[in-house]
Amino acid sequence: MTGIKQNISLGEEVPLNYPPAGAINATTDDTQTPTNEGGRGSLKGSPPKEFDRTRSKSETFRDDFSIYQRINQKNQVMKEPYSRVLMAMSFMKGPKVQDWVRAQMRVLDDKVDPRKRGLPESDETLWDEFNRDFVNSFTDTAMTQEAYNKLKTLKMNGDDLDTYIATHESLVL
Repeated sequence: MTGIKQNISLGEEVPLNYPPAGAINATTDDTQTPTNEGGRGSLKGSPPKEFDRTRSKSETFRDDFSIYQRINQKNQVMKEPYSRVLMAMSFMKGPKVQDWVRAQMRVLDDKVDPRKRGLPESDETLWDEFNRDFVNSFTDTAMTQEAYNKLKTLKMNGDDLDTYIATHESLVL
């Protein structure tokens, strides 16, 4: 006996990642790839960079987390709003944000506590309210004014119309 059968007959542990990703199924010649059908596999894509309360980076953090969430939408952590909130908070690090995260954890606990609000962990209200609180706490309030000032001074360099149009559109949006 060879391979996995030999390991089982000898009473050895079989690695959880057996067969390895990309292995060929001997009976069908199909390549075997790991799946995330049950939603409990590892998360895919690039996680967002840590957020440290820098207001000018809050929008980027929200965009990056949104992409990360969408890539992993079938994963249980991202399906369940309670876990999604905790996942987002896990990317918030540093002395400037730790008190806010701690307060949000208490608020989240109160929301799911049956003696208080008693929301189920699957209630999207948990995510919606967390997202609202994040925006209210960390939105770059000067962003609109900065964009307006840049728009007023925007000039085309040479014949580079494409860059001018792209810059104009990004400032208007």
